[in-house]
Amino acid sequence: MLRFRVMRPYESGATIDASPDAIWAILTDAPAYAAWDSGLERVEGTIAPGATIKVRSEASPGRAFAVKVTQYRRASG
Repeated sequence: MLRFRVMRPYESGATIDASPDAIWAILTDAPAYAAWDSGLERVEGTIAPGATIKVRSEASPGRAFAVKVTQYRRASG
């Protein structure tokens, strides 16, 4: 019998002592992700509404995961 697992959503949160502009600049700088996320080899593409980026993970070397940006909003404050 073949079973399929339901994909579960992933969400994370943190309180950061920085301006919203500084945080947004970091979160939308895809090529710089590997510098601060040790689980990534690299992120290719531009993080923008409707865009598709490629994520290359240390957990799966040589494989790229296509990720579509479905929500793109900056919190006010």
